[in-house]
Formats: sequence, C-alpha cells, structure tokens
Amino acid sequence: MKIMVYVGLAYAMFGTAAAIAEPSLSSNASGASAEISAAGVVKANVSVAKASGASPTPYDNSVNVASVNQNFLLVDGALVDGYQSLTANVINSRAFSTSSPNISATGSTLITGAGASLYTSLLGINTLSLGLGADVITSTTTVGVDGGGLFATGNSSITNFTFGGSLFDGLNLNAGLFFNPNPNTVVLSLAGLKLVLNEQIQTGDGISSLGMQTNAIHLSLMDYLFDGKLLNGDVILGHSEASIKGYSPAVPEPATWAMLIGGFALVGSCMRRSQKVAVSFA
Repeated sequence: MKIMVYVGLAYAMFGTAAAIAEPSLSSNASGASAEISAAGVVKANVSVAKASGASPTPYDNSVNVASVNQNFLLVDGALVDGYQSLTANVINSRAFSTSSPNISATGSTLITGAGASLYTSLLGINTLSLGLGADVITSTTTVGVDGGGLFATGNSSITNFTFGGSLFDGLNLNAGLFFNPNPNTVVLSLAGLKLVLNEQIQTGDGISSLGMQTNAIHLSLMDYLFDGKLLNGDVILGHSEASIKGYSPAVPEPATWAMLIGGFALVGSCMRRSQKVAVSFA
C-alpha cells in the first residue's frame, strides 16, 4: 500500500516536468563595431571579433583577433578627407551557455589597446578631430534562470579611458575614475555626440523572456557635423548580449493538470483504503 501512495505522490508532483519545455538561449559578443552614415550614405558598417551561439544544445564559441587596424573613408573632399578608424591590439570574444539545473547564456569580450577616432587627412598629414580608447576593456552579460525566476546581469570595466581631440581640447578626459562605471554613465552629450559608459539595455517581459545588452563604450553620432558632412550612427567598444525566451515553469498544460489531479486522486484512494483496513482490525 505504501508503494502505491509513493507512486501517486511522484505522479502528482513530478508528472508536470515532461510538459515544461526547455527555454531557448542565445548570446553574442563583439570587440568593436562601427555603423556610420555621412549625408545619408552608409560609409562604415563592421563588427570585429564576433562570437555567437544559441541553444537547444549547449555551446561554447570563441573568437580571437589580433592587431585590428581598420579605416573607413567618410568624407572624400577636394583637399581634405575625413576618416573613422577602429584599432585594437588583441580581442577575445566568447559566447557560451550552461544547462540544467543552472540554465544561463553569457556573452563576454576583452580588448587590449582599444581605440576609435574621427580624423582628417591633408596630403598624408592626419589631424585628430575626436578620439577615444582604453588600455583594457571588458564587457560581460549573463541571462538565465535561478530560484527567483529569470535574471539578467551586465558589467563593464575600462582601464585608462581617454577621450579628446582638436574639437574637444577643452573637454580632454583621462578618466581613470571610470574604471568600473555605474550602469549607463553619460560622459558627454553635446553637439550631436553622446558618450555612454557601461550602457545596459534590457528587453523582454521579464516573465517568459528576458534579454540584455551591455556596451562598455558607446559613442552615438546624431547629425554630428564633421568635415562639412552630417554623421549619424554608432561606434561601440566592448559589446556583449544574452537572451532567454520561452520560459514558462508555472503554468501546466491541460494534459499536465489531468496528470496532477489523477496523481492526487490515486493518493487519496490509497489513503482511504488504508483507513478502512485499520478500522476493520479495531
């Protein structure tokens, strides 16, 4: 009789597991990216050292890139040309996931000697208009499931951050204080430029889906006047992203409810029979 009771309890308590689908996970990371248009024409559109992965199978993918030095012609002038550049010594990007019982997806990237700039060139002589960089940049984002449901975390670190140039000599920054910036720290917002450190953008409803993006350094251009042209777009150093979808542990399907009710009915029936047997021997 006890065996039947235990079977009924197991049927009632764990019969729901088969009806709960595993959520889908994905993550990605890239060391540096630029998407810039000049006078409405796309001049730069690149993502360097991008690693990505997605479930249902667990994944662990990484990309390593050394000595990045890319230049994009933004303004082709009669005498002076305008450029945008991305540089780095080493970039390591990784995207990986973990499976049950600790379900999570993570994107992370590390960059050394990172830099991005806008500069003009006349007869081979370059003049820096705007530049930013850091000795070391890290960005990590994790999304997953714990005892409280869905969670998302993001963080960035920036070593020896610098920002300046001929157009911003008065605002030249050597911001060691930004080593571990608070989420969404706005350093500059003026003249069509916006510079944000440790930018964190959350998506999803927080119940069945959740996503997060973390950008260690994000420079936005919004009708920024450069060498006679209006620039629009984004330059990002240290991007990581992760998401989870299809999480629904607390709402059993109709068939699961039937299994649950049937399990408790079996337990109740066994207990009633046990009581009757006990009375007959009194």
